[in-house]
Amino acid sequence: MRNIRKNQAPQSLLAYKRTPGADYEGLGRLPAKSHVKESLLDEQGHLCCYCMRRIQLTNMKVEHWKSQKSDPGLQLDYGNMLAACMGNQGAAPEEETCDTRKADAAILFNPADPVHNVESRIAFTGTGRIFAPGDDLFDEQLNEVLNLNETHLVDNRSDVVEAVHELLDFKAGRRNKKQIQRFLQNVQTRDQNGRFKKYGSSGLRIHLTSEEAIVHFLVLSRNPDRRCPMTSSELYHGFGVEGYR
Repeated sequence: MRNIRKNQAPQSLLAYKRTPGADYEGLGRLPAKSHVKESLLDEQGHLCCYCMRRIQLTNMKVEHWKSQKSDPGLQLDYGNMLAACMGNQGAAPEEETCDTRKADAAILFNPADPVHNVESRIAFTGTGRIFAPGDDLFDEQLNEVLNLNETHLVDNRSDVVEAVHELLDFKAGRRNKKQIQRFLQNVQTRDQNGRFKKYGSSGLRIHLTSEEAIVHFLVLSRNPDRRCPMTSSELYHGFGVEGYR
């Protein structure tokens, strides 16, 4: 999960909202629905708002952070909309994730609300499990409401840790500042289509701001029973690893 900077609402959505009796169900019959999806994909770099799977127009859904059932007045509020993956829709309940698992439930923090700064509220273990340090309720929601520690997601984050090792261990010794800056620039750059690098199902990205942090991460991930003291502001950017589930 990462912070999302919202675009301006599409003009077609704003025009539809002025229509008497406008609701979200009616939006689905109009081009404005595609405009909304395209804008959400753009601002999120084609990654799910929760697990950060790769998504596109044909395999995404529009998530309402505050559900249409609990807050019907926000059903056409662009600031309440996020792009989510299909969340293993149709699978067994224990395999469902993200919006499919969440349904009409509530979670404490919105990744698109800068006040919430969700990156500062989550962290990862060396084995790829996500948790919320010091916040038992949000930690419970990550697991029970969003199911972000579903087996495949954890496995894929673990694979990303291995990819980090391969990238950083290309030679013996510690990396210098210039090497780390190139490393960070590479993983933070969108491609020519505005997408963040393909991370498979995990979406874990590694953002390490210093050589000391990289050494710290390498030590941590080689001792997987330890919990990472870094927040996801420091540990959340990603590496492309093919072959994910």
